Amino acid sequence: MKNIKILMVLIIVCLMFIGCSEKEISDKAISCSVSNKSNLRILSLAPNITSMICAMGHKNDLVGVTRFCVYPDMDKDKIPNVGGYLDFSLEEAMRTNPNIVFLSKNHTSAKEAFESTDVKVCVVGITTFEDIPKTIVDIGNAIGEPLKAEELLKTFNNSCTKIKEKTNHMYEKPKVLICLGRDYGTDQMGRIYIAGNTSIYEGALEVCNAKNVFTDKGIENPALTLEGIMELNPDVIIEITPNYDELSVSVGQIIKDWNVAPKINAVKNKRIYVLSDREASVPDQDFYKIVDKLAGLIHKGINNN
Repeated sequence: MKNIKILMVLIIVCLMFIGCSEKEISDKAISCSVSNKSNLRILSLAPNITSMICAMGHKNDLVGVTRFCVYPDMDKDKIPNVGGYLDFSLEEAMRTNPNIVFLSKNHTSAKEAFESTDVKVCVVGITTFEDIPKTIVDIGNAIGEPLKAEELLKTFNNSCTKIKEKTNHMYEKPKVLICLGRDYGTDQMGRIYIAGNTSIYEGALEVCNAKNVFTDKGIENPALTLEGIMELNPDVIIEITPNYDELSVSVGQIIKDWNVAPKINAVKNKRIYVLSDREASVPDQDFYKIVDKLAGLIHKGINNN
């Protein structure tokens, strides 16, 4: 059971970030824009897309979402749930009768099914941190809300600038390991899934004036052994556990697991932290808040200044 829950963490964190190339996102979003924003019936198959749509004032236009989609004051009981991110029901999705659908490149069957109808199909995805502001604009254009998208974009960019300003005086950039999933509550960690340098956390760490301890190119979420982590020797370890409530271990135990490797700098200096915010796995317009929390963990006390 514990391994299943670990897999859930990995799936929720990693699969939400799977996206399209920059050109594919831009072309698709522009081509799927609607002519009448007052008569939208939106189906969203990704939590971060749902969040952006709601933030632009179209929460009441959602006719279908996934079970992972959450937004303040969103009444999920009134919005049909079509299933998970990848294991959604195509039949239920079609039954929502949308006139515009947002999905990722992994939703092949849904894309083909909706493209055979008059429904506008928008292929949207976020792979890197830099994709977030671009996707905000693309979704705003797609649903006829370019001005609201610009407002969200301005807030996002200004917030990231402020984080940079309060961290850029740091002389040294700590080497940070972002842990996305492993065996919890045991000294046998097994494979440890971490954020690679093509993941969304790479750009987030840059904003925080820190560097990813994993420098190999082209791997989004590599799986390493404990020995491999020891070789990398991170200064800070941050455990991302968005489904912490479903894990049968405490924060203290998650941190204690690392005591099997006392020579790692982060272990030796007690620089291991657990970030259990659900938003840590949802790269949306508010992701800068997670970046700010990362900065506060990486540079101790900085958010108290």
